[in-house]
Amino acid sequence: MILISGFFSYVTLKYLLLTKAQKQALADSQHFLEEKLRLLEIAGEIASFGGWTLSVADNRMSWTDEILNIHGLSMVDRATPEEALKLYVPEHRPILRQAIRNCIEKGEPFDLQLQIIVKGGLSRWVRVIGRPEYSEDGELVSVYGTLEDIHRLKSMQNKIEQSKQQFSQLANAMPMIVWSADSEGRANFFSDQLVELTGVPLEQLLRDGWLNVIHPKDRDRIRRDWTYAVESGADNYSSEFRIKLKSGGYHWHLGRAIPIRDEFNNVQRWYGTAMDIHHQKLVQNEFRELVERFETTLENISDAFISLSHDWRFTYINSKVEQLLSTRKQDILGKSLWEVFPTLTKTEVEARLLQAAKKEEPVSFDAFLDGFPGWVNFCVYPGQDGTTLILRDISKQKELEQQLQHSQRLEAVGQLTGGVAHDFNNLLTVIQGNAELLKEVLTEESLISLASIIETAAQRGATLTRQLLAFARRQALLPSVTDVNELLSMQQDLLERTLGEHIEITLVLNDNLWLAMVDKSQLENAVLNLCINARDAMPGGGRLQIKTQNIEVKVAESSDPLPPPGEFVQISVTDTGCGIAPEHLKQVFEPFFTTKELGKGTGLGLSMVFGFVKQSNGHVDITSTPGKGTTVTMYIPRAEQGREPQAVDDQVQVERGQGEVILVVEDDEAVRNYTCKVLENANYEVISARDGLEALEKLQVTKTVQLLFTDIVMPGGINGEELAEKAKSLWPELQILFTSGYAESLLSMTEDQAKNLHYISKPYDRKQLLRSVRACFSKDEN
Repeated sequence: MILISGFFSYVTLKYLLLTKAQKQALADSQHFLEEKLRLLEIAGEIASFGGWTLSVADNRMSWTDEILNIHGLSMVDRATPEEALKLYVPEHRPILRQAIRNCIEKGEPFDLQLQIIVKGGLSRWVRVIGRPEYSEDGELVSVYGTLEDIHRLKSMQNKIEQSKQQFSQLANAMPMIVWSADSEGRANFFSDQLVELTGVPLEQLLRDGWLNVIHPKDRDRIRRDWTYAVESGADNYSSEFRIKLKSGGYHWHLGRAIPIRDEFNNVQRWYGTAMDIHHQKLVQNEFRELVERFETTLENISDAFISLSHDWRFTYINSKVEQLLSTRKQDILGKSLWEVFPTLTKTEVEARLLQAAKKEEPVSFDAFLDGFPGWVNFCVYPGQDGTTLILRDISKQKELEQQLQHSQRLEAVGQLTGGVAHDFNNLLTVIQGNAELLKEVLTEESLISLASIIETAAQRGATLTRQLLAFARRQALLPSVTDVNELLSMQQDLLERTLGEHIEITLVLNDNLWLAMVDKSQLENAVLNLCINARDAMPGGGRLQIKTQNIEVKVAESSDPLPPPGEFVQISVTDTGCGIAPEHLKQVFEPFFTTKELGKGTGLGLSMVFGFVKQSNGHVDITSTPGKGTTVTMYIPRAEQGREPQAVDDQVQVERGQGEVILVVEDDEAVRNYTCKVLENANYEVISARDGLEALEKLQVTKTVQLLFTDIVMPGGINGEELAEKAKSLWPELQILFTSGYAESLLSMTEDQAKNLHYISKPYDRKQLLRSVRACFSKDEN
């Protein structure tokens, strides 16, 4: 019995101890939960957020006290969703209602930033988060979530956004490109300047598109420098580069950037600018080029350039001084002027130099010095650092001055000749054209004969005018397929009269000579120049031979003095004159160089021939033996096969027009009237204009013009070329026919342009005009 009682006592004691321990554990857990709940309440109070629950079963909402504090409400434990929605501004209620519905029906959680209405009717920003809650059976029990007061955060965001807008406005108002990048160097802002400058959208620029607006030659360098600056965290970044403009050009810019660091010296972002320095860059480049050119000039000028210190010691000399004194720079620099040039002491030169240095005024004078090749011109420039001397050999100055005066006279004659020829060709067009018309309408033989005389005289005047233009070098090169043998045969009479009876002229012409592609009038002029030079080399008479032959130059044979590979017509002019010394042969084609006596040669003849042949894609060579004679050989390119010229039968009836409309633009009234009459008689409809401006006005109101026939040289501000270009922009299919009595305007065209244009020179007769017009329409029809 005692054992049983003891056993029950033990069990009872053990149970009581266990119960006490469980109670203690339960108390500790409750205290822990209360502490955690208190911490949660404190956190909610500090963070200004609370929890809420929407029970699906009874459609009632409950929330924590913090939510009431946020709304500024009295103690309300429960409310319907519609009652809770009234706490929000009207425009946000549908948003929250739909979010709760989607959460209940579709299980979609939500996270919204909305505005609620607080005391005084004011609005306040809150963040509402909702999640669905399900039972163990998967049934929706409730929607629960939190509500956080984010009004301060929103205000800060608004201030930040306002600050960004102010920064953007300030950046866009700056007279330069403003940009920023993140800590890793990725661009995140560009001012409107870059968009307006490049025409590239901002979004594309921010996607590394800014590299594409950098000049290709600068791109790799900029990428490399910027990467280094970002990776190294450099205190500043600076680089010059070119940005492509939306117009297609490039402008130099100076880009600079500085990093913004946090308290730990870590780079947070970069702010930078790009300033247009294009003008400064151009000036800088021009200045650098100027310095380089100046230094190069000093080393390459034919004058001796000397820089002296205040005590007349050499501080700089160019290579010409070394040549003159046959010494080296290191042997002169540092020495005294009087030591190097002892012959200058106690001379007028020494006195002039000392006087110029004393007065600090530049002076120029000429002096004859021993040890120099004749007369020397001294240019003295005193300065703060010393004196600069430029020594120039002026021994041949008199001769050059005479040649210059002669050249100026020749140019003046050329200008006068060209101007006279222009007006004369207009007159000849009218005279020759009307004489031709008279021959067609007159019936009396005596009157027809008089008209023929007038026509013949006009043709001779036209020939003379062409020769004058060729002499004055106012003719553009218009290459055509040419029979050189025929040209030389026709020129023989002129050469015999020009050279005189004491010169025996012989033509040795190849019977199977190729056709040449060359300007006929210029070739005639070149042959005439060579023959005149030969005559001057034979003052007592002699023999002159002009020989033609075919020559093919192959690559293996191509070497100086032969022309480049190809097929050429060779024209050789050989005389039995005095010849040219070997040391002069390399200079004969230089302008103004002549072996003739003073006053008997300009030194321009051979240089004109050389320029013409080279411009014709040919070659010219000269060989000479003193006392035996000289041979000058021209190589003229062979014409393409199948382009042999066909003789035009003047008796063949010119094809008449078919009512085509032609706009004739000519400032000379007589020429304009004659041209219009000829075209009208040939069944063309003609519209006339006296200058380019009037022609453009008529082109804009007339839609049926098929051919523009215009003079090239016209007053009024628009010449024939400009008129044709503007007319083509209005009517691309419009045919153009140019005319001029002064073809210098054609010199601005390329060779291909000159070949492809339709052109008729003044003076022209009726058949020439109608053939040229018909050729334009024939090309259009084909």
